[in-house]
Amino acid sequence: MNISEAIQTRVLDLCGEKNITPTRLRKTSKIPYTTFYRITHADAPALCISTVDKLCDGLGISLADFFVHDVCRN
Repeated sequence: MNISEAIQTRVLDLCGEKNITPTRLRKTSKIPYTTFYRITHADAPALCISTVDKLCDGLGISLADFFVHDVCRN
């Protein structure tokens, strides 16, 4: 699994855990549609940490909480 796939998996898993749709997360995080599409389809080769930080804000978690997960460690 590459980093794009790991982030995609983590974002979608967190949406499920937080009972929030991906569309609502995108809007709450104020991430452009095309960027969010690339993230959720594991097609974001140059994803910035600031984008992941916006996703974390939208989910109400820290960056550490995002990356402290088995899918991100491997």
